[in-house]
Amino acid sequence: MDLHNPSDSLPLSNGYSPSNALSALSQQRHDLEEELSALVSVLESHNVDMNTPLITPDGFPRSDIDVAQVRITRTRIIRLRNDLKAVMSRIETALYEHHARLRERGSVSAIGIAGDVERKPDPNGIAFAVVNNIVERSPAYEAGLVKGDKIVKFGSVHAGNHQKLARLASVVQENENSPIEITVIRDIDEAQARAEVNLILTPRQGWGGRGMLGCHILPL
Repeated sequence: MDLHNPSDSLPLSNGYSPSNALSALSQQRHDLEEELSALVSVLESHNVDMNTPLITPDGFPRSDIDVAQVRITRTRIIRLRNDLKAVMSRIETALYEHHARLRERGSVSAIGIAGDVERKPDPNGIAFAVVNNIVERSPAYEAGLVKGDKIVKFGSVHAGNHQKLARLASVVQENENSPIEITVIRDIDEAQARAEVNLILTPRQGWGGRGMLGCHILPL
């Protein structure tokens, strides 16, 4: 068994429509993140992390920690991290398929808006930043962000913890070449109809411009 491959038991999204797949995959992501958080707490209870040496300088197992428990926990964390990476990749694929179908139906009807009827965003979601500028062919541009999008969620970052966008910058640095799930509030038409839009953004270097996003974000 290859520890660095996703679990064979990880549910697949085959057979779902893109919208149903997104719902199922989001639940999988939530469950994996919850278990990972619990396992990290186990390591913290032993005062170790994923890189703490488990043997003494002379090559003997440390007597001040439960080496067997730490090894089991670390192995499980590695497995779950790879499962989570696989789920995020599937979420990205499902989002692309979902938005492709929406574009085929027309931008207004695709997001559930008829005429001047507004689909209100999640009342628990509070926008904390706005996209002020987008560079073409950048990671932000490819993800589908547009100027004026108001950010409600950026990975684990939200209105209650963004720390004047410092936490957002940290998440970008921590997730280079890894997909980040974001939620924005977007104005749809001149009647000021709005919709909540979910996107996947993958920060990366070498796309041809500055930074890893290719957009300018301002706090609200």
